Amino acid sequence: MNELQDTLAVAFQAHQSGNVVTAEQGYRKLLAASPDHAEARHLLGVLFHQSGRHRQAVEELRRAIALNGTNATFHNHLGAALGALGEADSAERAFREALRLAPYDAQSHYNLAALAGTRGQADRAERGYREAVRLNPRFAEAWFNLGNLLRDQERNAKAADCYRSALSANPRYLKAGLSLGAVLRLTGKLEESAAAYRQVVAAHLHHVEAHFRLGSVLQELKRYDAATSAFLFALQLKPDHAEAHNNLGCIYREQENLVEAVASFQLALRHKPDFAEACTNLGTALQGLDQVEEAIACYQRAIELKPDLVPAYINLGSALHGQGKHEEAIAEFEQALCIDPNSADAHSNLGAALLAVQRYDEALAAHGRALAIQPDHADTHYNLGAACQVRGDWEDAIRHYENTIRLKPDHAEAHYSKALIRLAQGKFAEGWPGYEWRMRCKRFVARPFAQPRWDGSPLAGRTLFVHAEQGLGDTIQFIRYVKLLHERGERVIAEVPRTLFPLLTQSGFEHLVPRGEVPSQFDVQIPLMSLPLALGGLAPFAERAPIAAMVQEQQVPVPFAVPYVTPDSDLVDAWRRRLKQYDGFRIGINWQGNPSYTFDRYRSFPLAELEPVAKVAGVRLLSLQKQHGLDQLAGIADRFEVIDLNDELDVQTAPFMDTAAVIKNLDLVVTSDSAVTHLAGAMGVPVWLATSYAAEWRWLTEREDSPWYPTMRLFRQPAVRDWRSVFECMARQISFSEPLCVK
Repeated sequence: MNELQDTLAVAFQAHQSGNVVTAEQGYRKLLAASPDHAEARHLLGVLFHQSGRHRQAVEELRRAIALNGTNATFHNHLGAALGALGEADSAERAFREALRLAPYDAQSHYNLAALAGTRGQADRAERGYREAVRLNPRFAEAWFNLGNLLRDQERNAKAADCYRSALSANPRYLKAGLSLGAVLRLTGKLEESAAAYRQVVAAHLHHVEAHFRLGSVLQELKRYDAATSAFLFALQLKPDHAEAHNNLGCIYREQENLVEAVASFQLALRHKPDFAEACTNLGTALQGLDQVEEAIACYQRAIELKPDLVPAYINLGSALHGQGKHEEAIAEFEQALCIDPNSADAHSNLGAALLAVQRYDEALAAHGRALAIQPDHADTHYNLGAACQVRGDWEDAIRHYENTIRLKPDHAEAHYSKALIRLAQGKFAEGWPGYEWRMRCKRFVARPFAQPRWDGSPLAGRTLFVHAEQGLGDTIQFIRYVKLLHERGERVIAEVPRTLFPLLTQSGFEHLVPRGEVPSQFDVQIPLMSLPLALGGLAPFAERAPIAAMVQEQQVPVPFAVPYVTPDSDLVDAWRRRLKQYDGFRIGINWQGNPSYTFDRYRSFPLAELEPVAKVAGVRLLSLQKQHGLDQLAGIADRFEVIDLNDELDVQTAPFMDTAAVIKNLDLVVTSDSAVTHLAGAMGVPVWLATSYAAEWRWLTEREDSPWYPTMRLFRQPAVRDWRSVFECMARQISFSEPLCVK
């Protein structure tokens, strides 16, 4: 007998240590000597079950039960083997027999509960697990399974309590620790989730998934340094962990370290080539580096890999939208919504694209759906504000911008857009400070200087460097402030676009440098369009009195007197002789601005819309258009005449030099909101500006005159996209024009 017991002990020890071959040999040796040894047959059956030989396990366990049918453990193990074979009814009978033999055995209740769970009998499973932990409060596996059951029923708080109980029973219970962290994260308890994962990491230092999950929660908490450390530790343990590379790339992207982000996403794809999400993320990083075509290729590849990946469609649509391919963008956003009709991002982006093609009602509806899905979606409030602003619904736009700022206080575009409305309303005290947010917007690039920003305090002999920004028209409009500073005796060096350098030098501006040629010595610096704020919010007017009366009463500050741009007198004389052949009322026209400007689609008008003006008796139209929009001339050739000066303007001279000289010889300039507008206004010649329904801030609201340019008259669209009414009104005014409009 002692020899049999020794054999059993040796076999069982081998079994416990995982030496299956030695254990099996020992059990078989014992059974050869004593075929009726019930425990040996039981343990051999358990070994078969644990090594996947479930049918053999059932046979041995049934033999053991035949030898000793009163041992509940034998029945429990038989039930487990039968369950592994999919024989659920037989397994349940075995477990119930075990429970009959040992009514207070927690394991039997646990086994029946687990079987009920696999059969979809959630209530029975829950009762079984609860009874198991009542009988054995230290039953970690029962607590864990009960937690899983409650989690699947979305009873997450109760599930978390169960996982905590499992960990209390077994502090090194890895699955329980990971599950606790996951359910806490799912319920938004990120701090508690991070603490749970830290406990797992402390107990299992070399567990890759624990470090990865900890990093993911810290990333969501925006603790990027700690998250980065967690991901890097995971990658030390498993260098090919694609998800860790991907998440690390997302952190680099968030920190605007786009080069590192690209490298991380590429590593993720190297280790997992079919990782569609990483492919999408790579696209966003490349797009941030202005590698738009490469980004589009990434989005398209991501869609190939995962046709239902909504973010890939949204990002692809956004890239196309940014390229001006608005209809293609709309198609991508609509495809995203086919997959996920409840995507607030897709609705919001669709609204932005619809706005770009001036489908205003549809755009507002799309943004409305986005907000219905996600009322706290900051970007949707911003996009809705933009849609309202384009329609001239100023107060609604302000409300949405303020909602954006409430949800995302550092949303630069919302601050900037709100400021533009305040400036348009003539509320300069609020508008100029808000206008400074432009330097934090994505489409602006703040230039780094070692010298401090000028705050408007007395220069006291210091040299101020004013650097140009934005477009040519902006420079012409705001260069007057530099003239004011010069007239005050201040030492100012002004950088201007190279295109304007000859004209402004010709106009008497001193100490100018072309863009890119930063002077070696200066003390303070400021962007050109920040000068009004630095100079005390100096604005063209504070009331709605007619500008002509303000000029007459000398209420307009010095910077707003015109002309302050003058053409070369020899060129003026040359063009006077050249244009003498064109009799009648000579109108210079400019219909197209730079199409790369985001809002050019609103400010530019089709050349064909000028037909009512062209048909006025005695009118001669002379094109001042350069580069963009010249292709439209062929389309109107059989309807009305336009004298095209493109081949002669600024060809032998510097940019704008001929254009300014021609303008000086015209009776009137009719233009879209472009650089020509500002040029004519700064020259003090009669200029009529055709503005969109919701014109740019600088043209204010409702007025027909401009405090910036006293010789300008504004003709506003009475409704969105209604250019016909604008030019019909102009035609009537020209027909009854007073002599002061004609040279």
